[in-house]
Amino acid sequence: MAKKQKSAVENQTVYRHTRGVVKDNAIMALLHDKLFRQRIEKKRKGKGSYQRKACRETF
Repeated sequence: MAKKQKSAVENQTVYRHTRGVVKDNAIMALLHDKLFRQRIEKKRKGKGSYQRKACRETF
């Protein structure tokens, strides 16, 4: 008996964009979605990395 082959599409999750109905350009609609927005990374080392308060730590 031959083994069943799994396709790569079954293992991937489907992203539901928040752009409503895409009429013209699906790639541009996806790029302007909240998934690809700019994010500011916090410094971990060096200048500007010191935090006066611990990040959401309660004891």
